[in-house]
Amino acid sequence: MDPSRVETEQMELVGVTHVGDAMTFWAQNVDDEDLVEAIGRALSVKCDIAPKVEGKPSTQKIYAARFSEDQFWYRCIVQQQTEDKFHVFYVDYGNSETVAGSVLVELPDELQSAPLAKKYRFWGFHPPSDQDAAHLQQGKAFLQDLINGKKLRLRKKSVCFDGTVLVQAFQGNLNVGEEVLKMQFARFSVPAGQESPRSPPAAAAAPQDTPPLWSLLPMDRPGQGDSAAACLPKLRPTLTEQAPQVCREKSTATILLPANSLKKQVEQELLEESDQLREELKWLQKGVQSGVEDNQKLQEEKSFLQQKVQDLGAQLRKQVEQELLEETTLRQELKKLQKGCRVEWRIIRNFRRRRASCSREFKTWAHSYGSKWSRNYWKRLH
Repeated sequence: MDPSRVETEQMELVGVTHVGDAMTFWAQNVDDEDLVEAIGRALSVKCDIAPKVEGKPSTQKIYAARFSEDQFWYRCIVQQQTEDKFHVFYVDYGNSETVAGSVLVELPDELQSAPLAKKYRFWGFHPPSDQDAAHLQQGKAFLQDLINGKKLRLRKKSVCFDGTVLVQAFQGNLNVGEEVLKMQFARFSVPAGQESPRSPPAAAAAPQDTPPLWSLLPMDRPGQGDSAAACLPKLRPTLTEQAPQVCREKSTATILLPANSLKKQVEQELLEESDQLREELKWLQKGVQSGVEDNQKLQEEKSFLQQKVQDLGAQLRKQVEQELLEETTLRQELKKLQKGCRVEWRIIRNFRRRRASCSREFKTWAHSYGSKWSRNYWKRLH
C-alpha cells in the first residue's frame, strides 16, 4: 500500500472555532457542517418560545444561551452560577462567557446530542516554566491569528482522560506546532524514541503526488470566540441560503469543472494560500518581536520608576524626621519660656504685694504722726 495514502487516511480535516492558548484550540469536523446548520436553524425556531431555566441548572445537561455579540442562540452547558448570572461554555464552538438568567433556556431531548466541537492540544507541548502573563497572551494571539477561523489537517496521536485530543496540526505545508515552538511560546517533550513534531505528513510533503484533501481557505462559517477578545471569529454560521447569489453561482460552476482542472485549481489555491500564510507568519513574528521589545522597555521604565519612588520615599522620610526634630526643639524652648514667664510673674506678684503693704504702713504712719509733725513745723516756721 502507498505510504502517502495511509498518511492521508489518518488525517482529519477540521475548522478551528476557538483558541484557548498557544497550545490549545477547539475545532469542528468539516463533515459536521450540515449538522451545525441544522442545529442553528432548530435553535432559532425553538429557543424564542422555550421555557427559562428555573432553580439550579444541572452541569450534565445542555441548555441554550443567547450570545452577547450577535444575539443568536447556541447550545451550552452551565459551569458556574453566581446569584442571577451563569458562566456558560458553548459546546459546539469552545468559547465561554457570563450571561443573565433571562437568556438561558431549556432544550428538548432532540437537541441534547453530543457537542460538535472537540478540544485539541499540540502533542508533546508544555508551557515554558518562565512565561509571564504578557508572554502567554502573546502566544494566544499568535496562534489565534495563525489558525482561528481556518481549516487544519490533524494527525491524531492520543487522547487524554478529560477528552482532549493530542494532535499534530498542518496548514498546507506549514507545521503549526513548529511555528509555535520557533516563537518559544511552548516547549516540546515526549518519551524517548518517539518522533519529533517537526516531521510533516507525507501528504503535506508531496502535494503534487497525492490529490489534496481540502482547500486552504477560510471557513465558510466563521465561529465566535470569547467576547473579551475582539479578534476572534463569530460563532454564528453562515447558512448556504444566506450566501450571496454570486458565491452560490461560483460554487456551482466549480462543481461542473473537469476533475483534472479542478485538481489544478485547488492545488494553485493551496500554493497561493501557503505563500500568503508565510507572509502573515513573517508579519506575526515581527509583531511578536516588537511586543517583546516593548515589554522590555516597559520593564526598564518600571524599574526606573520604582527606583525613583524609593528615592522620593527616602527624601520624604528624611524631611519628616528633620521636621519632627525641629518641632521637638521648639517644644522644649516653649517649655523654657513658659517656665521663665511663671517665675517673672511670681516676682511681679510679690513686688506688688510688698508695695501694697508698704503703702498701707505709710498711710498708717502718716495718719498717726503727720498732724503733730505739721504743727511743730509751722511753729518753727513762724
